Amino acid sequence: MSGEKREMVVSEQESGMRLFLFLQRRLSDCPPPSVLHRWVRSGQVRVNKGRTKAYNILEAGDFVRVPPFATARQYEADQAVRAKEKGGSLDLGRGIVVLAEEDDYLVLVKPAGLAVHPGTGIDDCVTKRLKTAFSGQPFCPAPAHRLDRHVSGILLVGTSHAGLKKLSAWLSGGEMTKTYLAWVAGDWRFSGPVTLEDYLKKLPAGKDGADVVSVVTKDEPGARHSSLIAEPLARLEKGETAAITVDGATLLKINLETGRTNQIRAQLPARGHPIIGDGRHGGPRFSGLLLHAFHVALPNGKEYASLPSWPGQFTIPPSLPL
Repeated sequence: MSGEKREMVVSEQESGMRLFLFLQRRLSDCPPPSVLHRWVRSGQVRVNKGRTKAYNILEAGDFVRVPPFATARQYEADQAVRAKEKGGSLDLGRGIVVLAEEDDYLVLVKPAGLAVHPGTGIDDCVTKRLKTAFSGQPFCPAPAHRLDRHVSGILLVGTSHAGLKKLSAWLSGGEMTKTYLAWVAGDWRFSGPVTLEDYLKKLPAGKDGADVVSVVTKDEPGARHSSLIAEPLARLEKGETAAITVDGATLLKINLETGRTNQIRAQLPARGHPIIGDGRHGGPRFSGLLLHAFHVALPNGKEYASLPSWPGQFTIPPSLPL
């Protein structure tokens, strides 16, 4: 979801409406009143860039800023409507959602199971689909970063050389904020955000032929410092996770401070909380890996968000404050 979509402009017809009612009418899958009030009190909802109160009166032309996830579904619906009006838009095949088409980059939502780059035994991948869609063009769009094959979520793609360089520079310079959601096994012992710092190293390939990244000591040759911030958002009791053999589960919001390969999948198991579905790193068996690249914030002021489509008890409620 683009930055523009995070701000809703009050129309002439809505002038004089109180903020609380405006939010209830405008937001798709509107959360309960208590959640709306919390968003306003915490400053997640702002009017003309300033803090406000739920029952303040709005005027025509006011800009109402909401959390990026609050209108994510509505934004995707708007995209579909615009595509239909234009008689079609970019189609990258089954599973890939084009979340935004900017001047020099694309924002895609990659499904779990689809690789970004080609490899041994991989016949279908994002880069191959891009080559097909942009066949004959002077510049073939390219992903600015990688996303594990079994991880779903937001993927940024440069559609020009300048765009790809810009995205890469933002990534390497730490100017881009990437946020993930993950269901992990067990009851996470921390109640608030906590920084996890480790040293990681890629070990020889496992039984499935894939490399395994593991936490090692600082002095281990080839060890690389890795840091992330994890915060619990929801918890499931043992009885609520009957689909898998796990003693409870915790939904974590994870902000990466470094961008190491398989960083999240290695650091969480080191604390006894592997990701559900991540058998390679000791996680309980499930139909898929419950790790999703949920949100990206860029230094140009734009933000994009997309909720995962996880099944059953692992579904993310739209009202959950992320």
